[in-house]
Amino acid sequence: MAQDPSRRPIGRRAGFTALVVALIAALLHPAPVAAQNGYGISLLADSVLIGSGAEFRAEFSDLGASVSGFPGIYTAEGANIIDRDAHLVGDIAIVSLGHNFPGWDVDVFDASLDAVVDSLLRAGAQKIIWVSLRHPTPENTPPNDYFLTQHFVPFYPNVNAALHRAMNRHPQLTIADWTSLSHGTEFTYDAMHLNREGVAAMLALLRREVTELQTIQPAGSVLRIPVASRAGVPDDARAAAVRVTVDGQRNFARITAYPCDTLRPPTPLLSAHHRSGAVSNLAITELGPRGDLCLHTSDDAQISVDLQGWADGESSIDLDARRLTDAITVSPDRPRTITLPDRLQGAAAVAVNISARGKGATGGVTAHTCGRSPRRPDRFAFTAPISTSEFRLVRPTADGRICLSSTAPATVSVDLQAALPNANQAGLLEPKLLINTTLDATLQRVALSAIPGVPQRASGLELTVQIRNPTTDGSVHIRPCARPAVPSREATYSPGTNRTTKLLVPATGDLCVRATTPTTVAIRATGWIDGGAAGLHLTSPVELWRTRRPSQRLDDIDFGRPRPAPVDDDFTLDRQSLPG
Repeated sequence: MAQDPSRRPIGRRAGFTALVVALIAALLHPAPVAAQNGYGISLLADSVLIGSGAEFRAEFSDLGASVSGFPGIYTAEGANIIDRDAHLVGDIAIVSLGHNFPGWDVDVFDASLDAVVDSLLRAGAQKIIWVSLRHPTPENTPPNDYFLTQHFVPFYPNVNAALHRAMNRHPQLTIADWTSLSHGTEFTYDAMHLNREGVAAMLALLRREVTELQTIQPAGSVLRIPVASRAGVPDDARAAAVRVTVDGQRNFARITAYPCDTLRPPTPLLSAHHRSGAVSNLAITELGPRGDLCLHTSDDAQISVDLQGWADGESSIDLDARRLTDAITVSPDRPRTITLPDRLQGAAAVAVNISARGKGATGGVTAHTCGRSPRRPDRFAFTAPISTSEFRLVRPTADGRICLSSTAPATVSVDLQAALPNANQAGLLEPKLLINTTLDATLQRVALSAIPGVPQRASGLELTVQIRNPTTDGSVHIRPCARPAVPSREATYSPGTNRTTKLLVPATGDLCVRATTPTTVAIRATGWIDGGAAGLHLTSPVELWRTRRPSQRLDDIDFGRPRPAPVDDDFTLDRQSLPG
């Protein structure tokens, strides 16, 4: 039933009482609750969060926190409060508004949201975190509060959708996803307002988001990462094999790896869309004159770098990185041939980075030896709007050619990273299945010894990891069993999205693998490297860099521990009769 926009929503209390309370609130229009003049962070909130102002100030006492707002506040009123009390706005501004009308009127809400953001920026906010709304349903709402599910379900999803659209208009805006975290029944006393457990969970969520903003690598910046003389890498190392992982990107991040103190190439190592989650890729890259590696990011992103090997000063590995082909169309009826530089004729293998974007349909692309059918596990999936990048070892033909094939039309670029020039330095295998099972949180061991086709002199393996038909969000964690303290090698997945990734690992010992949610994972050995002959030494992964600092995980919080009750406000009747 349509609501009258001139009236605030009425709760369980009698309409007359609610109307009187609403009039009193409108006449008094109480001043925001201000903590102090320290304003590293500020909160503007309605009754869902305003009653936890004391806990908010205590949680962010390290930054200096202020709290503003009142129960029943409309989003449209937020801009006036900010303009009036601009001295309370923090460098990081948190907003928890939208529970009150007119959420059903998309245009009005968009204009109100834009006004709040603009006022915060004028007042000096550098970053804005807006808390998304909990979605009450009959399943997660107490029976006595079913009123909420009847009257607010229709427009709360509209508010959340508007918040996500607003991120495209306001680069300073980030969403704290309270919607996903609060779908259970344990965090509220009436399907909306926070109880003790809800306060703990909300503050942990906000702390995580603030930490994310404090540690994120800004767009256009360059990370200089020392590699030589670290983690067993010799002083004279020429190159490093690294796995670069990016997440937290808000739009579309392109990460470029290159030797420091040289010109940055135009070719990215990996591309990560904000809908991709965490994305990682391998790279064999030359080091700069001081033995360091540089990473450039085109968008705000969290970046981690793990060492997987190095090439010493005597290595014969060829490190002439270059673009081999740029944005060509590859399709089932139009495979492509790439000719390598003359000096790479007869090479054992070339390491290439393949970037692909679909042209209307989802498919799989790979590079392979010309004249041979592509190995199915080597294909990696792409979609139409999102560019995907993957590392591949490919054996060229004797005259120095490799071929591209795809199961659907795609735009493909290929970059040469390195080459193992001598025939005895590496080999590709017919894929050898090591494990094919449904993984869950239980660790499973994968033996890497005695794999058919791998010579005894091999020091490293190329593994292909395939994640198939996941039904939930999650990630696969892969680590050497002998190094339990080393950060996991991670591949994320989403429902209905298959993912393939490559690993370079030492050829001895076992891998330990698990998944955060049940999903089918297959791991195959698809190649080997003789590091002694090539001067390429693979190692158990060592973390070289991580922009994100450790922060408390939400699932580590003891929600049952005693906590002080939330500080209530002076408008109890108003909060009882108005949703926010």
